[in-house]
Amino acid sequence: MKLVENKENFIFDLYGTLLDIRTDEVNQHLWGWLASVYNDVGLDYEASEVRKKYHSLVKEKEEALSRELHTEYPEIELRDVFRDILQGHVPKEEKVEKWVENIAFYFRLRSRLHFQVYPDSVPTLQKLREMGKRIYLLSNAQNCFTMSELEKSGLLNYFDEIYISSDYRVKKPAPEFMGKLLEEQRLNPEKTVMIGNDYSSDVASAGNYDMDSVFLNTDRYSKSERAKRLKKVKTKMNREITPYVIESGKLLEIFDL
Repeated sequence: MKLVENKENFIFDLYGTLLDIRTDEVNQHLWGWLASVYNDVGLDYEASEVRKKYHSLVKEKEEALSRELHTEYPEIELRDVFRDILQGHVPKEEKVEKWVENIAFYFRLRSRLHFQVYPDSVPTLQKLREMGKRIYLLSNAQNCFTMSELEKSGLLNYFDEIYISSDYRVKKPAPEFMGKLLEEQRLNPEKTVMIGNDYSSDVASAGNYDMDSVFLNTDRYSKSERAKRLKKVKTKMNREITPYVIESGKLLEIFDL
Protein backbone atom coordinates (compact mmCIF):
# COMPACT_ATOMS: atom_id res chain seq x y z
CA MET A 1 0.00 0.00 0.00
CA LYS A 2 1.25 3.48 -0.79
CA LEU A 3 2.20 5.80 2.05
CA VAL A 4 -0.52 8.39 1.39
CA GLU A 5 -3.24 5.76 1.24
CA ASN A 6 -2.08 4.32 4.56
CA LYS A 7 -2.10 7.63 6.45
CA GLU A 8 -4.94 9.77 7.74
CA ASN A 9 -3.00 12.79 9.01
CA PHE A 10 -0.30 14.86 7.33
CA ILE A 11 1.86 17.26 9.33
CA PHE A 12 3.88 19.74 7.28
CA ASP A 13 6.82 21.96 8.00
CA LEU A 14 6.51 25.36 6.29
CA TYR A 15 9.75 27.09 5.33
CA GLY A 16 11.79 25.05 2.89
CA THR A 17 8.94 22.56 2.55
CA LEU A 18 5.87 24.41 1.30
CA LEU A 19 7.28 27.91 1.09
CA ASP A 20 10.60 28.99 -0.42
CA ILE A 21 11.92 31.99 1.48
CA ARG A 22 15.25 33.72 1.99
CA THR A 23 15.93 36.54 4.41
CA ASP A 24 18.88 38.77 5.21
CA GLU A 25 19.09 40.11 8.76
CA VAL A 26 22.71 41.23 8.36
CA ASN A 27 22.03 44.07 5.92
CA GLN A 28 23.02 47.39 7.46
CA HIS A 29 20.10 49.18 5.80
CA LEU A 30 17.66 47.00 7.77
CA TRP A 31 19.16 48.06 11.08
CA GLY A 32 19.46 51.67 9.99
CA TRP A 33 15.73 51.67 9.26
CA LEU A 34 14.95 50.02 12.63
CA ALA A 35 17.09 52.55 14.48
CA SER A 36 15.26 55.43 12.78
CA VAL A 37 11.88 54.02 13.78
CA TYR A 38 12.89 53.84 17.45
CA ASN A 39 14.51 57.26 17.30
CA ASP A 40 11.20 58.69 16.10
CA VAL A 41 9.72 57.93 19.55
CA GLY A 42 12.53 59.60 21.50
CA LEU A 43 15.35 57.05 21.60
CA ASP A 44 18.84 57.58 20.26
CA TYR A 45 20.13 54.49 18.45
CA GLU A 46 22.73 54.02 15.74
CA ALA A 47 22.15 51.07 13.42
CA SER A 48 24.91 49.04 15.11
CA GLU A 49 23.49 49.81 18.56
CA VAL A 50 19.95 48.68 17.83
CA ARG A 51 21.27 45.54 16.16
CA LYS A 52 23.43 44.77 19.22
CA LYS A 53 20.47 45.46 21.53
CA TYR A 54 18.22 43.17 19.49
CA HIS A 55 20.62 40.22 19.50
CA SER A 56 21.46 40.72 23.18
CA LEU A 57 17.78 40.60 24.14
CA VAL A 58 17.18 37.52 21.96
CA LYS A 59 20.06 35.66 23.63
CA GLU A 60 19.03 36.75 27.11
CA LYS A 61 15.41 35.70 26.62
CA GLU A 62 16.33 32.37 25.03
CA GLU A 63 18.64 31.48 27.90
CA ALA A 64 16.03 32.46 30.49
CA LEU A 65 13.31 30.44 28.75
CA SER A 66 15.61 27.45 28.39
CA ARG A 67 16.22 27.49 32.14
CA GLU A 68 12.54 27.97 32.93
CA LEU A 69 11.32 25.11 30.73
CA HIS A 70 14.40 22.89 31.08
CA THR A 71 14.63 22.55 27.30
CA GLU A 72 17.36 22.70 24.68
CA TYR A 73 14.86 24.15 22.23
CA PRO A 74 13.32 27.37 23.57
CA GLU A 75 11.34 29.62 21.23
CA ILE A 76 10.88 33.18 22.43
CA GLU A 77 8.30 35.69 21.23
CA LEU A 78 10.03 38.35 19.11
CA ARG A 79 7.25 40.83 19.82
CA ASP A 80 8.69 40.96 23.36
CA VAL A 81 12.10 41.87 21.97
CA PHE A 82 10.76 44.70 19.82
CA ARG A 83 8.74 45.93 22.82
CA ASP A 84 11.72 45.85 25.19
CA ILE A 85 13.86 47.87 22.78
CA LEU A 86 11.38 50.69 23.40
CA GLN A 87 12.72 50.96 26.97
CA GLY A 88 9.38 52.21 28.22
CA HIS A 89 8.94 54.90 25.57
CA VAL A 90 5.41 55.08 24.21
CA PRO A 91 4.77 56.00 20.55
CA LYS A 92 2.58 59.10 20.30
CA GLU A 93 -1.09 58.54 19.46
CA GLU A 94 -0.54 54.80 19.04
CA LYS A 95 -1.08 51.82 21.27
CA VAL A 96 2.20 50.07 22.03
CA GLU A 97 0.96 46.61 21.00
CA LYS A 98 -0.19 47.84 17.60
CA TRP A 99 3.10 49.69 17.15
CA VAL A 100 5.09 46.56 18.00
CA GLU A 101 2.98 44.51 15.59
CA ASN A 102 3.75 46.95 12.79
CA ILE A 103 7.47 46.95 13.61
CA ALA A 104 7.57 43.15 13.45
CA PHE A 105 5.68 43.10 10.16
CA TYR A 106 7.91 45.63 8.41
CA PHE A 107 11.11 44.18 9.91
CA ARG A 108 10.24 40.88 8.25
CA LEU A 109 9.16 42.54 5.04
CA ARG A 110 12.39 44.54 4.77
CA SER A 111 14.59 41.53 5.57
CA ARG A 112 12.89 39.26 3.03
CA LEU A 113 14.85 38.68 -0.19
CA HIS A 114 12.80 35.91 -1.78
CA PHE A 115 9.28 34.63 -1.20
CA GLN A 116 7.59 31.97 -3.31
CA VAL A 117 5.30 29.01 -2.82
CA TYR A 118 6.89 25.85 -4.22
CA PRO A 119 5.05 24.75 -7.39
CA ASP A 120 3.95 21.42 -5.86
CA SER A 121 2.64 22.83 -2.56
CA VAL A 122 -0.91 23.83 -3.47
CA PRO A 123 -1.57 20.85 -5.80
CA THR A 124 -0.40 18.47 -3.08
CA LEU A 125 -2.52 20.07 -0.36
CA GLN A 126 -5.54 20.18 -2.67
CA LYS A 127 -5.18 16.51 -3.55
CA LEU A 128 -4.86 15.50 0.10
CA ARG A 129 -7.98 17.53 0.87
CA GLU A 130 -9.89 15.77 -1.92
CA MET A 131 -8.82 12.43 -0.44
CA GLY A 132 -10.31 13.42 2.93
CA LYS A 133 -6.96 13.67 4.72
CA ARG A 134 -6.37 15.93 7.72
CA ILE A 135 -3.61 18.49 7.26
CA TYR A 136 -1.61 20.29 9.94
CA LEU A 137 1.25 22.78 10.09
CA LEU A 138 4.05 22.39 12.65
CA SER A 139 6.54 25.21 12.09
CA ASN A 140 9.55 26.62 13.89
CA ALA A 141 8.59 30.21 13.33
CA GLN A 142 7.38 33.50 14.75
CA ASN A 143 3.65 34.15 14.78
CA CYS A 144 4.24 37.83 14.03
CA PHE A 145 5.99 36.87 10.78
CA THR A 146 4.31 33.65 9.73
CA MET A 147 0.57 34.35 9.86
CA SER A 148 0.82 37.18 7.34
CA GLU A 149 3.06 35.03 5.14
CA LEU A 150 0.56 32.18 5.23
CA GLU A 151 -2.13 34.61 4.07
CA LYS A 152 0.11 36.09 1.37
CA SER A 153 1.05 32.61 0.11
CA GLY A 154 -2.54 31.39 -0.13
CA LEU A 155 -1.72 28.37 2.07
CA LEU A 156 -3.57 29.43 5.22
CA ASN A 157 -6.92 27.76 4.59
CA TYR A 158 -5.52 24.34 3.71
CA PHE A 159 -4.71 23.46 7.32
CA ASP A 160 -7.04 21.92 9.87
CA GLU A 161 -4.87 23.51 12.56
CA ILE A 162 -1.67 25.54 12.73
CA TYR A 163 1.08 25.16 15.34
CA ILE A 164 3.75 27.88 15.39
CA SER A 165 6.60 27.45 17.83
CA SER A 166 6.57 31.00 19.24
CA ASP A 167 3.01 30.34 20.48
CA TYR A 168 4.20 27.30 22.46
CA ARG A 169 7.59 28.55 23.69
CA VAL A 170 9.40 25.47 22.36
CA LYS A 171 10.39 24.38 18.87
CA LYS A 172 11.11 21.20 16.95
CA PRO A 173 12.52 18.73 17.83
CA ALA A 174 11.35 19.29 21.43
CA PRO A 175 9.02 16.30 22.00
CA GLU A 176 6.42 18.47 23.73
CA PHE A 177 5.84 20.59 20.60
CA MET A 178 4.84 17.65 18.42
CA GLY A 179 3.20 16.09 21.46
CA LYS A 180 0.91 19.08 21.88
CA LEU A 181 -0.35 18.70 18.32
CA LEU A 182 -0.90 14.95 18.66
CA GLU A 183 -2.69 15.34 21.99
CA GLU A 184 -4.93 18.25 21.06
CA GLN A 185 -5.90 16.81 17.68
CA ARG A 186 -6.15 13.26 19.03
CA LEU A 187 -3.92 11.83 16.33
CA ASN A 188 -2.61 8.28 16.21
CA PRO A 189 1.13 8.46 15.33
CA GLU A 190 0.79 5.23 13.34
CA LYS A 191 -1.71 6.95 11.04
CA THR A 192 0.29 10.18 10.83
CA VAL A 193 3.30 11.32 8.80
CA MET A 194 5.57 14.35 9.18
CA ILE A 195 6.87 16.04 6.01
CA GLY A 196 9.78 18.46 6.13
CA ASN A 197 13.15 19.47 4.74
CA ASP A 198 15.24 19.13 7.90
CA TYR A 199 16.54 16.00 9.59
CA SER A 200 17.33 17.59 12.94
CA SER A 201 13.90 19.15 13.43
CA ASP A 202 11.28 17.47 11.21
CA VAL A 203 12.58 13.89 11.00
CA ALA A 204 13.68 13.94 14.65
CA SER A 205 10.28 15.26 15.79
CA ALA A 206 8.56 12.34 14.09
CA GLY A 207 11.14 9.94 15.48
CA ASN A 208 10.27 10.94 19.04
CA TYR A 209 6.87 9.28 18.48
CA ASP A 210 7.93 6.43 16.18
CA MET A 211 6.06 8.27 13.44
CA ASP A 212 6.84 7.94 9.75
CA SER A 213 8.49 10.95 8.17
CA VAL A 214 9.29 12.22 4.69
CA PHE A 215 12.49 14.15 4.04
CA LEU A 216 11.99 16.62 1.20
CA ASN A 217 15.36 17.48 -0.33
CA THR A 218 14.61 21.06 -1.39
CA ASP A 219 18.14 22.14 -0.39
CA ARG A 220 19.63 19.69 -2.90
CA TYR A 221 21.87 17.90 -0.40
CA SER A 222 24.12 15.22 -1.86
CA LYS A 223 23.58 11.63 -0.79
CA SER A 224 26.68 11.74 1.41
CA GLU A 225 25.57 14.97 3.07
CA ARG A 226 22.12 13.55 3.76
CA ALA A 227 23.67 10.43 5.27
CA LYS A 228 25.87 12.56 7.52
CA ARG A 229 22.96 14.66 8.74
CA LEU A 230 20.76 11.63 9.39
CA LYS A 231 23.55 9.87 11.26
CA LYS A 232 23.92 12.91 13.52
CA VAL A 233 20.21 12.74 14.38
CA LYS A 234 20.33 9.00 15.04
CA THR A 235 23.35 9.41 17.32
CA LYS A 236 21.74 12.21 19.32
CA MET A 237 18.45 10.34 19.70
CA ASN A 238 20.12 6.93 20.13
CA ARG A 239 17.57 5.22 17.91
CA GLU A 240 17.18 3.97 14.38
CA ILE A 241 15.27 6.32 12.08
CA THR A 242 14.58 5.66 8.41
CA PRO A 243 12.62 8.46 6.75
CA TYR A 244 11.19 8.29 3.28
CA VAL A 245 13.17 10.54 0.95
CA ILE A 246 12.03 12.65 -1.99
CA GLU A 247 15.38 13.27 -3.63
CA SER A 248 14.05 15.73 -6.21
CA GLY A 249 12.43 17.96 -3.59
CA LYS A 250 9.16 17.79 -5.53
CA LEU A 251 6.34 17.34 -3.05
CA LEU A 252 3.88 15.71 -5.46
CA GLU A 253 6.12 12.64 -5.44
CA ILE A 254 4.71 11.88 -2.00
CA PHE A 255 1.86 10.13 -3.79
CA ASP A 256 4.33 7.67 -5.33
CA LEU A 257 6.07 6.64 -2.09
